[in-house]
Amino acid sequence: MKSGWNVLVKSTLILALIFGGSIVWAQTPDPRITALEEKAKTVKSYSADMSMTIEVMGNKMVTTGTFIYKNPQKTKMETEMDMGGMKMKQITVSDGKTAWTYQPAMNMVTKIDLEKVKAETQGEMPEKIGSDLSKAFNGLIDDSTSYVRSDTVDGVKVSVFQGTPEIKDAPNMPFTPAKIETWVGDNDGLLRKMIMFNDEGKEMMTQSYSNIKINVAVDDSYFEFTPPEGAQVIDMTESSINILKEMKGSGKE
Repeated sequence: MKSGWNVLVKSTLILALIFGGSIVWAQTPDPRITALEEKAKTVKSYSADMSMTIEVMGNKMVTTGTFIYKNPQKTKMETEMDMGGMKMKQITVSDGKTAWTYQPAMNMVTKIDLEKVKAETQGEMPEKIGSDLSKAFNGLIDDSTSYVRSDTVDGVKVSVFQGTPEIKDAPNMPFTPAKIETWVGDNDGLLRKMIMFNDEGKEMMTQSYSNIKINVAVDDSYFEFTPPEGAQVIDMTESSINILKEMKGSGKE
């Protein structure tokens, strides 16, 4: 039970950092990517169905749900995570300043102060991979990303790219990808699929998005969150800072 709890806590942290961040890594200047990024700049908000599979310490977790994003950095997900024998509903909300994750079955809330994390890490932390579909190439080293092939996702034509993440060998993290593959819509520049691979080429995490609706109307209040009465609130800000500093340190020569 303890190992399952540890996996759940780490997974919650991963989700909060992935979907609640506000800092970007460097972008690659490949002309194909530049053209797709220009198309994505016209997208100010969107909704999508999402699916994510993660392998963490031998445990496979599948998360499905809905995802709404509004520029700048406002996100809300309502998901169900299947950890193999245990299903957990979650609501993840970020207004760009604070990221919250609520698990109704346990009446537990985790919180990350994103502004404090940014200040403590001097804005140099890696995050936002996959958190904004209009920033499909965040997290990749400038000169590492290359066009692989054309393909389709749910009938949508996409261009597939593969690149190396800026930081690979982070200590004490559940997974550290060696390569990242991004599938980007040719017409709108939005991320349709992302796969993280380990050094052996095995898929470690896969994110897929479908039923995407662009420039939907959504009020800022939709991204506000107040912990329910009686909920246990766990502040994971310091844990986030420590992990991100370890990751940044591991990327130094």
